[in-house]
This record gives sequence, C-alpha cells and structure tokens, in this order.
Amino acid sequence: MKKILLGSVITAAIIVGCANKDNALGEGGKKIDKKALQALSIQGAPNWVLNAGQGDMSAVGDAPIINGDLGFARTEALALARDELARQVGVEVNSALSRAAKASTSSSMQNSQIETLSEQITQQSTSQLLSGTKQTDTWITQDASRVFVLLKLSPENQAKLKANVKQQINKSKVPADIKTQALKTIDSEF
Repeated sequence: MKKILLGSVITAAIIVGCANKDNALGEGGKKIDKKALQALSIQGAPNWVLNAGQGDMSAVGDAPIINGDLGFARTEALALARDELARQVGVEVNSALSRAAKASTSSSMQNSQIETLSEQITQQSTSQLLSGTKQTDTWITQDASRVFVLLKLSPENQAKLKANVKQQINKSKVPADIKTQALKTIDSEF
C-alpha cells in the first residue's frame, strides 16, 4: 500500500511540475503539459484529479486496475483517500497543539510529545467517521489502467469530527492553557 501511495505522490509531483497554459484544466492543472498528461494516461482527467481534491476535507485516492478487477482497485483507492483525509486532520491537530504550546509560557511540551498526542487524537477522532465516508466521484483513465476516487467529508461529518477532536483534546493530559488555546484554534480554523 505504501508503494501505491508513493507512486501516487510521484505522479502528482510530475504532473504539477510540468508546464502549459491550458486554462480548461482548472486551478492546479493549468501548467500541465499535454505530453505529460498523455504519458501518465490522465488526459481528460477531471479537475479534482489534477487538483488533488475539491477544497477542505476532500481527498483523492488512486490505484491500478489489475486484471480488470475494478472492485479491488476502487477499494484500494478509497483506502488511500481515507488515509489522506486522516493525514489532513492530523496536520490540523498537530498545528493547533504546536501553536498552543509555543504560545504557552508554562509549557514544557516537546515536539515529540506534541506529535504523539496529535497522532492519538487524530486516530481516536477519525476512525469511525472516515470508515463511513463515501466517494463523491470516480474517474478511470482512458486506458483503464487506474481508477481515481474523490472523497469529501460531509458538513455533518465535519461537525462531528470537529466535536470528536475537541473532546479528545479535552480528555488529554496537557496543561489547561494549552488545551484552551488549542480548542480556540480548532474552533476558528477547522
């Protein structure tokens, strides 16, 4: 699964690194050379594939279609998209805790403690919600070698996720001033 994720990241980096002025591709896809799109078999891809999602709390997963097994490929792509959503949440939680710890004059929390706490909060907050996410779009390359899926967290699930994150922060054993600041950050930026 790590190889698939690494391949997806490399593919995205190649796509973003190529240049062209085709405005029809949308934000993030405007500078992609048509030869690169053809080489990667993603010519005609929707904007959400080229832009790696549609706004906050959305993610794209992709997987190879092997021996025509679309079901397995779709399942793998969904898992990768859910992993990406969890990563996004983890970044937000880590950022909120880091800023709160830096702003606190009484804090002696180290970066490793913040990272561990962020991982725990993210895992506990996302496990149930992300397993229930549904894909909102699908795209298969013209040569039928890859499937791309788009996952978006619904506004209701975003609210539940925010509440879960705040609950986990409140349960954590961090100083009260850090909790207060982290909760304010989550409220304003999540």
